[in-house]
Amino acid sequence: MMRKKIQIIIKKEGKDIIYYTERGTTLTQIIEKFKIAGKKNIIAAIVNNYLVDLSEQVNNNSEIEFVSVVTDKGLSIYRDTATHILAYAVKKIFGKDILNIGPSIRYNYYFDLESNIKIDKKLLKKIEKEMLNIIRKDISIKKEVIPAEEGIKFYEEKKEYDKANLIRTSGLEFVRFYFIENFGELCNGPLAPSTGFITKFKLVPYPPGFLLMFPKIYDGKLLIKYEKTPKKLSKVFLETRDWYKEQGVSNVAHLNQIILDNKLSELITISEALHEKRISQIADIITRKRSEIKIILIAGPSASGKTTFSKRLGIHLRVNGIKPVSISLDNYFVDRDKTPRDENGNYDFECLEALDINLLNRHLIDLLDGKTIMVPQFDFHKGRRKKEKVPLKLEKDQIVIIEGIHGLNEKLTSKIPKRNKFKIYVSALTQLRLSDYHRITTTDTRLLRRIVRDFLFREHTALDTLKMWPSVHRGEEKYIFLFQEDADVMFNSALIYETAVLKPFVYKYLLSVSHKYPEYVESKRLLEILDFFVDAPARDVPKTSILREFIGGSSFKY
Repeated sequence: MMRKKIQIIIKKEGKDIIYYTERGTTLTQIIEKFKIAGKKNIIAAIVNNYLVDLSEQVNNNSEIEFVSVVTDKGLSIYRDTATHILAYAVKKIFGKDILNIGPSIRYNYYFDLESNIKIDKKLLKKIEKEMLNIIRKDISIKKEVIPAEEGIKFYEEKKEYDKANLIRTSGLEFVRFYFIENFGELCNGPLAPSTGFITKFKLVPYPPGFLLMFPKIYDGKLLIKYEKTPKKLSKVFLETRDWYKEQGVSNVAHLNQIILDNKLSELITISEALHEKRISQIADIITRKRSEIKIILIAGPSASGKTTFSKRLGIHLRVNGIKPVSISLDNYFVDRDKTPRDENGNYDFECLEALDINLLNRHLIDLLDGKTIMVPQFDFHKGRRKKEKVPLKLEKDQIVIIEGIHGLNEKLTSKIPKRNKFKIYVSALTQLRLSDYHRITTTDTRLLRRIVRDFLFREHTALDTLKMWPSVHRGEEKYIFLFQEDADVMFNSALIYETAVLKPFVYKYLLSVSHKYPEYVESKRLLEILDFFVDAPARDVPKTSILREFIGGSSFKY
């Protein structure tokens, strides 16, 4: 009996091409059958707004967009696949699973090995050689969706009890594994069809571990370019990971068990105490240098908790006898007709030139000289300054706090001597892992925060936030991340428990994103991460917590 044919619409560069094929045809077969252009770079596909691997069968009329490795989505799958190959190579060399993932450092992944194994160039060359051997064989990477009970049994037989407990505590009915030969691991996203897709990578020492370096996209090609490693940021990442270990919460399974054992309240108290301690230490540093420091500049990416951090820092400064005065950069926007436009012709409110930095610097100099300034007030509805201005004069016990995305950029306050400025970088540098090879990214942590805050306080749906997020992230790359190493101190606003508390809020918002929108792909990915977390109540989160900036109930006014 002939199988009924179905219609598929292949979307590429704004064009729709219609084909007909049999039910059950895999995406790999479709690529070959219809000679899809650029097939060497196709690593996955989006079918009816579902991101899937190329082994997926198409059984109904479908719209298909093939994912090239030289796209952000494709490169993310590339990284996950390379990590899978690295884990397999380490297993083959040592005969056991001893690889641990750490932070993302300049788009590369940090790893170390258990059992205090010394990591040097000789060992890395050995691991690299084994990876290349696996890649040269172009081994098929096979997906298996299995009942959760089988996944638990699989890990228990390998004595990997944290991974078994992750599945058990998640309550999932089915889990997805990917196998290279007999090496299988739980994955929360698609991988490449075979090991041969990974053409470029590098292992480099990064004591006490090493970096798996990935290529980046340059003019439509994948290239590895060596960049200066952010030492300050890396130090904060690793300190956080060590602190998580000390608390016995290195991964999501540990956190889930704490919630199920009704011990979350204690973990919240300890996590918030760490924040309080760090903020107090920063206030003490500023106080010790009070004779020189006149201006505090606070910067960080979206949803990093800068505003709450600023308010809590202000409290600690007051304890030390210093009264902070805030200056909002929003009031120093140039009028709308003078605002630069981006490459698409839209107003670029995030670029430095959107601010009247000459007026800002003149005002700061006058303040430090003891003069009274007239602070402008910006009317965002009319796109210009109001006639009204607010007088401001610094008293001897006062210090200026400026919060904004350009705070670390020296051009913002170029007329003020460096010795008079103290720069703080704030970001949510989470180190919670799903498993030994998969971590919750800092970007995802901030995105979850942003979705909740936008819904509760800005009348934006999850769809609205997901639509604007790529633009927000591009702005961060351009205006914030480049300057993060110029900070005098860094504050990690991540809370070890926060994803579990955010889940009851954000999960229902993400479920509202219809599959007819392209953003459904991202909402589905986030939902699949959240599925591994046990819900946690917000009742024990203190009213001064940074998390309250996003879920509400804060004692601060925003």
